Amino acid sequence: MTVLNMLSNTLFSVDMVDAGSDSAQEFKDLVWGIMEELGTANVSDFFPLVRGLDLQGKRRRTEGYFRKLHSIFDELIDGRLKETELGHETNNDFLDAILSGQSKLDRHVMNSLLMDMFVGGTDSISHTVEWVMAELLRNPDTMRKATIKESLRLHSPGPFLLPRKAETDTELCGYSIPQHSWILVNAWALGRHESLWKDPDVFMPERFLERDVEYKGQYFEFIPFGAGRRICPGLPLASRMVPLMLASLLYHFKWELADGMRAENVDLSDKLGVTLALAHPIRAIPVPNEDFLGN
Repeated sequence: MTVLNMLSNTLFSVDMVDAGSDSAQEFKDLVWGIMEELGTANVSDFFPLVRGLDLQGKRRRTEGYFRKLHSIFDELIDGRLKETELGHETNNDFLDAILSGQSKLDRHVMNSLLMDMFVGGTDSISHTVEWVMAELLRNPDTMRKATIKESLRLHSPGPFLLPRKAETDTELCGYSIPQHSWILVNAWALGRHESLWKDPDVFMPERFLERDVEYKGQYFEFIPFGAGRRICPGLPLASRMVPLMLASLLYHFKWELADGMRAENVDLSDKLGVTLALAHPIRAIPVPNEDFLGN
C-alpha cells in the first residue's frame, strides 16, 4: 500500500490507496490482479497452437484489468487537462511532464506508460525493500553499510530480466541462436557467479565500498535492471524510492526479530512470481532509535 501511494504521488500527486476507500481498494486490487496474472504460468507460452483458445482465461481477465485501469487513468488525465484549461497551478509531477512535453503522446501511449510504471514498480520496489530488510535482520552488523547494491546482487527483482528476441541468426560464445529465439538473461546467476564475485553467497555490502560498480548497465556482472536500450525505464524511480523507504525505516528505528527468532534462523528462501519474493515473510518489531531522537 505504501509503495502504491508513493508511486501515485510521484505520478499524480494523490494517494490512490486508502484503507477506508472502496474506489482506492479497487485500484489496489486491479494492480495486484495484473501482477498475479503475469506471475503465473501460461499454457499458451509453451503450446502456441492453443494461444487463441485462452484455455486459462488469463487474457480475458488481464484485458478486463487493463480496461478498468485505463478508465481510472483517463479520469485523472481529463481532470488534469481541465485544471490546466482553467489556469490552475500545476503540480510539477509526472503527469504534468508528459502532458506538457514537447513530444505529445496520444492517450493510448500515456495509459500504457502509466500502467507500466504502476505494475512494474509496485512489486519490484516493495520486494527489494523487503529483501534488504531481511538481509539486515539476518546480518544486524551491516545496518550502517551500503546494503542496497548487495541485496540487488543476491536477490535481483527480475532474476531473468525481461525476455529478448533474436532479430537474426547469430552465434554467441560458441552457441548458435536461431532467428526469433526467445532469450533469457540470468541476472540472478551473474550476481552469484564465483568467477565474478568473491564469496558470492555471502551478504557482504562492503564489497561495493571497495569496488566502483554501478547497476546502470555498464558492468555486465551486475545488471539487476538490464542494460542497453532496453534497460528498465523505472531505474531512476527505483533508485530514489528504495533508498527513501529504507532511510525512513532505518533512521528512527532499530529493528528486532519477533517471537524470539534468532538472526541465524531467518529464512531467505525465495519464490518466483512477477518478481523474486521472500517465500516466508519475516516479522520484525521497530524499536525507537535513541541515537537519533531529538535530531
